Amino acid sequence: MELLALQSSGCEVKDEIVSGERCEICTKQVSVYKCPSCGCKTCSLACINEHKKLKKCTGRKAPTKMVKKEDFSLEQLNEDYRFLMSAENVLDRAKRTLRHERPNIQRAIQKKRRTGKPKPQQKALPPKGTGPDVPGDGQPVEVPSVEKDGQ
Repeated sequence: MELLALQSSGCEVKDEIVSGERCEICTKQVSVYKCPSCGCKTCSLACINEHKKLKKCTGRKAPTKMVKKEDFSLEQLNEDYRFLMSAENVLDRAKRTLRHERPNIQRAIQKKRRTGKPKPQQKALPPKGTGPDVPGDGQPVEVPSVEKDGQ
């Protein structure tokens, strides 16, 4: 049970216990686990959680961490490949979602355009014979003409 909890928390289990390597947290027991992020050696789930609190460690290996050429191994190559494949999967999933949702989005936009803003009401022209140049009794009023200078 503890092994499953440790693996799900991001810690890797060492294949063999090397004598003399003590837990870096409690220093009482032999270390069994190694943090993939910082390499801290621990003996139990309690020590792993304590290590994460003390060192503010996530317990997850950074996929973009630079590796020296001499340290590059087949395991590192596989990790890089899995990282690239997961990025490709995310991109592919986003494309499929967009392709599936695009018609729905376009319909929503068209509906919004149809029902979104009400069109401005056009004002009706005043009835013939009324207006600013016609007095209240219906008689036309003479509007003085404005002459331009120089004419």
